Amino acid sequence: MLFELLERQSLDRASHAAVICEDASITWRELFEQAARLAGGLRAWGVEEGEAVAVLLPNSPMLMAAMLASARIGAQVLPLGVDLKAPEVVSVLEAAQCRTLLAADSLSDLVRQILASGVRFRAIQNSREDFGMPSLARLAADSPIAGKQSSASGAPFMQLLTSGTTGQPKRIVRTQAALCALAAAYCDATSISADDRILGAIPLYHGHGLCNGFLAPLYSGATLILQPAFDRRRTLRLLEDERITVFSAPPFMFSLLAGTLRREPFASPHLRLTITAGAPLDRAAWHKVRDTLGISLRQLYGASETGVVAINMDARPEESIESVGRPLSGVAVAIRDAAGRDLPAGAQGEIAVKSPAAAGWSATLDAGPTELKKLADDQGWILMADEGRFDLEGRLYVTGRTSLFLNIAGRRVNPAQVEAVILSHPKVQKVSIVPMADAYGNQVAKAVVVCSGPCEPEELVVFCRERLANYKVPRVMEIVKCGASFPRLK
Repeated sequence: MLFELLERQSLDRASHAAVICEDASITWRELFEQAARLAGGLRAWGVEEGEAVAVLLPNSPMLMAAMLASARIGAQVLPLGVDLKAPEVVSVLEAAQCRTLLAADSLSDLVRQILASGVRFRAIQNSREDFGMPSLARLAADSPIAGKQSSASGAPFMQLLTSGTTGQPKRIVRTQAALCALAAAYCDATSISADDRILGAIPLYHGHGLCNGFLAPLYSGATLILQPAFDRRRTLRLLEDERITVFSAPPFMFSLLAGTLRREPFASPHLRLTITAGAPLDRAAWHKVRDTLGISLRQLYGASETGVVAINMDARPEESIESVGRPLSGVAVAIRDAAGRDLPAGAQGEIAVKSPAAAGWSATLDAGPTELKKLADDQGWILMADEGRFDLEGRLYVTGRTSLFLNIAGRRVNPAQVEAVILSHPKVQKVSIVPMADAYGNQVAKAVVVCSGPCEPEELVVFCRERLANYKVPRVMEIVKCGASFPRLK
């Protein structure tokens, strides 16, 4: 289904730019041929229908081609963050029984660390051939175009990593049908079309970036301008120079952009839609962004489990800043009490969502590839672990969480996972992860640790960085004496 969307754009918009990344530009026809040949190459090297393919690539045309090639041959794709460390990647490869890892050239050392752990897989790099396999670039240039694969649209296709509720991250399993439904509903709600130019500064392996930076252009034929990594000055230049019309980012990115000093005032008259998601947007931040950049932010609400649920598309967003708007077409949202009863407008309760774009299953990393847990109940509802309410005009407000997570730079961090890693250090007896605010008012993690002997905070930071993605590593590491007051999340 996803490859059919690409094929349609390759016919309707063959010579139009599909992706612009740094100094490279690729048309829709070129992207189609690259993905189709890469699919043929992966199939020739033994990737089978239903097999899981892990992808460790930054935002790039090749990342898009790799995901679309997987769709072409009916494989499952696991897009992973390039900031993950070897133990994290190993746990994913083992859980999903991945035999193929597509990796960026810059991650050769990481691939070697993973291979040293004993996991057996094919390592295919972007343009280098360090591990006895042809490069992705060679496969995409020299392989025959893969024929159509008749895999079921309801079969598992994409596995996204997200925070779990027991300290262990989860794999959220989505179908191509669900992703196509998400693309259609999102583009309909935002009026994204082939005339738009979308800036993708969020990693495409993130649920937010996947929708805005991968699915929306694929469905609409819009041109995608990709940033391999977020850089605030580069982002501001791209918004201006590339005549960006649609930009989506978490609130902390907009705060950084608003605080960036420049010689000339920011001016992007083509920018018609700016969406923020991943963390609550407060009124002060909204006004700071508008006053410094002239941008009126609109909140989006969604999750890896459900896709986009609602977007604030009010004609005057300044009158409903805290609202995440109304549900997308085809998406049902209910507010429920502790007994599961629906509540009226104005009453606060747990948010429940039913959507054709929702993921079907989830699995923890200690579960096997076939041990998938159904996400929705028998009526199709998914409980979001978020609290919220509707106003009398049908706008949704997210007011809090019912579970204990930290929101670090727009990403959910499970304190239990970080605590488990720190506790594995031989000198640590006890640890608690608590939130604190940085100089910009953003939430960061602090670790309060009791050790059995002399231990410096830097030693624990290095230990964490070897085992956790950088954004999960506590910003502050405080070592206290046994018996001292010990904080806990409440």
